[in-house]
Amino acid sequence: MTAHDIVGYWASTMVFLTFLTKDMRLLRVLALVSNVAFLSYGLLVWLPPVFCLHLVLLPINAIRLGQILQAEGNRASQYRLATSVLQFHSAHQGAGRLVV
Repeated sequence: MTAHDIVGYWASTMVFLTFLTKDMRLLRVLALVSNVAFLSYGLLVWLPPVFCLHLVLLPINAIRLGQILQAEGNRASQYRLATSVLQFHSAHQGAGRLVV
């Protein structure tokens, strides 16, 4: 398995995890991580359509996450985001791990 294969599987896992979450904040965070991973993958394997799509989606997800955080108030939402990430991780521990 090559490095670009690992990045591709990591990016795909992040997309998969977005479908498992019910929390919109966590979904946007996972989507941002997915965008960065697919940007990397698109460059490594040179897939311009993948790279361009995630180059456009990254700021959209960042703006939407910012709107969510602003609407809820920064302090309270940061606490809830951290709690959501911890709860999601503990509930799905190992779900995103790659078996190599």
